[in-house]
Amino acid sequence: MTEQLVKGTCLKSVVDFLQERGMLDEVVGALGPRSGEVFGTDLLSVSWYPVDAYLELLERVGDCAKPDADDLFEKLGRRIIHDGLSGVYRAFMAPTSLSLLHGLRRGHQLWNLYFRGGVFKFVELDEHNARIQVHGEERTTRAFCRTRQAGIGEALVMAGANNPQVSHARCVLRGDGLCEFDLSWTD
Repeated sequence: MTEQLVKGTCLKSVVDFLQERGMLDEVVGALGPRSGEVFGTDLLSVSWYPVDAYLELLERVGDCAKPDADDLFEKLGRRIIHDGLSGVYRAFMAPTSLSLLHGLRRGHQLWNLYFRGGVFKFVELDEHNARIQVHGEERTTRAFCRTRQAGIGEALVMAGANNPQVSHARCVLRGDGLCEFDLSWTD
């Protein structure tokens, strides 16, 4: 199987988030040697890094943030997407005269700009409901799933959705063959 990779822009958002909260040194200090090596250097936005380092970073964030880890993952997921979609990739999800669904249908393109490995599939259910399926990932963690769920919610907001709801309906960690997120919103 192909090595899973994550784009430097995603990692930089996490590092900036942790730096702003005074958590960076504690979290990076708790990483194993391989992941610590990744975060011990200057991250380049255009470079690709092993997703295992990202997953371990998220796990250490959770360890250091207990008992408020879920809240922190929510904020972190929103921050990653907000940072990414506020820049050059804004056109992917920006509210326009096109429908919200049009932007969501392009989500797999955005996914591929940030991750290598795994397949992102958008399934349109109706005008206000959709499903995102992610399969083929070799590894995931609860922290990554929670962060991704929050990021999907932020993408909906940035695309112009009102009252977005995102539930993590199926998960590899619960024995399912894929991670699946059910989305709903209003106009």
